[in-house]
Amino acid sequence: MNVLNEQNLNPVIIDTNIDTINSLSPQGFSVVYGDSSQKEILFAAGIKNAEYLIITIPSLPLTLEIATLASSLNPKTKILARARFLDHKENLKQAGVSQAAFEEAEVAKALTSLLLDDLKNQNLLTTASEMASQSTEEEKHK
Repeated sequence: MNVLNEQNLNPVIIDTNIDTINSLSPQGFSVVYGDSSQKEILFAAGIKNAEYLIITIPSLPLTLEIATLASSLNPKTKILARARFLDHKENLKQAGVSQAAFEEAEVAKALTSLLLDDLKNQNLLTTASEMASQSTEEEKHK
């Protein structure tokens, strides 16, 4: 959230976990305790003037419910959401989600990156080992 503050964005955080609310509030964050699928909670969080709504919960049905409600309360709000699977894209779009981050795609990218890093490290180790062997062979022949 520091990144948002650095951009002069002041998010309002809605959460049903009182511990989260109690830890963020003293840090200066605007917080609302409650269920974001409830109209009154979205109003309390300022949905009428919100440029963006970011939905981070992992439940597709709840994400769709919140997005649909938020879109009806402020059609200009851009809704960004978390989703598990790429095949949820059309449902999210119909609910008013502008863009989504898909766990399935993000995990695939991360695992590919880990694989490439490992292969690169193995190649470096193999190259270093080959160089050491070559150096040892050269020393034997001197």
